[in-house]
Amino acid sequence: MNKEDSIKQQFEEFLTSFFDQKVKELKTAYDKLQKEFKKISFELERKNKQLEKSLIENKNITTRLNNILENINNGVILIDTEGKIIQVNSAFCKITGYKKKELLDKKYEDIFQYNDEKEYPLYILKNPSFKGDKEKVIKVKRNEKKVVLYHYSILKNAKKDVIGVIETITDLTKIKEMEKTLIQNQTLSALGQMAATVAHEIRNPLAAIGGFASLLDKSLDDSMTYQKGLISKITRAINDLNKIVSNLLLYTRSISLSLKDVNLIDFLNEIKDFSQIIVENKEKDIKIILKFSKNIKEKHMVTIDPEKIQQVLLNLIQNAIDAIETKGKIEISVNRNKYHIIIKIKDSAGRIDPENIEKIFTPFFTTKEHGTGLGLAISKKIIELHGGEIKVQVKPSVYTEFIITLPQ
Repeated sequence: MNKEDSIKQQFEEFLTSFFDQKVKELKTAYDKLQKEFKKISFELERKNKQLEKSLIENKNITTRLNNILENINNGVILIDTEGKIIQVNSAFCKITGYKKKELLDKKYEDIFQYNDEKEYPLYILKNPSFKGDKEKVIKVKRNEKKVVLYHYSILKNAKKDVIGVIETITDLTKIKEMEKTLIQNQTLSALGQMAATVAHEIRNPLAAIGGFASLLDKSLDDSMTYQKGLISKITRAINDLNKIVSNLLLYTRSISLSLKDVNLIDFLNEIKDFSQIIVENKEKDIKIILKFSKNIKEKHMVTIDPEKIQQVLLNLIQNAIDAIETKGKIEISVNRNKYHIIIKIKDSAGRIDPENIEKIFTPFFTTKEHGTGLGLAISKKIIELHGGEIKVQVKPSVYTEFIITLPQ
């Protein structure tokens, strides 16, 4: 082997040894990298499982919180620091009459006006000690007003940064109405007791006056027409007073019902026929229309006190006849749902002023020249004794409609 071949061989051996060494190093590095990769993959998989578990737990917590939020009776609304509505629950929507889509991402102050700055939820951000717990009147949808009790809390994120305000409201409207009704009932009860005593005391002298007027009338000659006319007016006035006293005693005394099963169609047809006679006696051109919905069967039975319900209906029809000056119509419509019979009496006059709607069922309130102001008060009492409800709707100079709801 010559020198050149020897050098070539040594170089080849060196390269072979060098590459073998590098391959071993690369293999060692690859094996180490593969172990690290497996370790990282295992750790990543573990982290993913933890993250997945955490997300599920967060989702469950969010779902539970949303369920709690949706099922509490208090209205809850969340406002960010700019005053924009970011969350609202169903109770809040029910109280205010708005849908969620009408509130979300809207400015609070653009929807709910307020007179006092303390009634604006963001007030608490400048005055953290102020929580509210006070009453305020809010304008809800369709410009209705509701009395609510409000409370504020500052909303923070996980880093304790302030991100907005939580306002909770409790609807006090019905409670306020109940308080008003209770006070009114207590007042009426006291007045009723006094009125019953006075009415009882009035009856005796009234009877005496009536008796003396009758004796005086008999003692006069038929030729004394002027004097007899005066006595006739006295007698009519006594009868009017007697009617007022009788109605007053009827209202103040407890009314007992004599319930019977009555065929609704026959019962209302009799009332319609009798009402038509009243119209003829008044010499007015008034058409009385009685309409039954399709779900009222031919022999639909209801359990009522027929005499007292007849008294209510005839009183309402009489009022409608008096309200129509010369010509018009009165519609009596009858419908039913699963639990109630609904009777509507609608005239074509619309003579009740809107400001008097809340007063018409109050004892002694009347707009009639010779009215006692007890007819509607007694009617309301009778309907409520049946477990029903009576209310009125008016469109001035167009119609007045009384709506009676009775359980069936």
